[in-house]
Amino acid sequence: MSSAMIGKIVALHKSCKKEKISLKLSNIHSDIMEIFTLMNLQKLLAIYGDESEAIQAFESEGWSV
Repeated sequence: MSSAMIGKIVALHKSCKKEKISLKLSNIHSDIMEIFTLMNLQKLLAIYGDESEAIQAFESEGWSV
């Protein structure tokens, strides 16, 4: 994963936060997750193991999915 792509993901996160949109990521490949962990992005981004976990997180925040 290039640094430009990581920058795009962080920019997307910031844009979503500014607009009060809840961004959740799921099904991240282990190689990519390793990069996120090395860069401490797992502390910034809401990352879930699979789509159902991400949907449950939305529901626990009061969103109807």
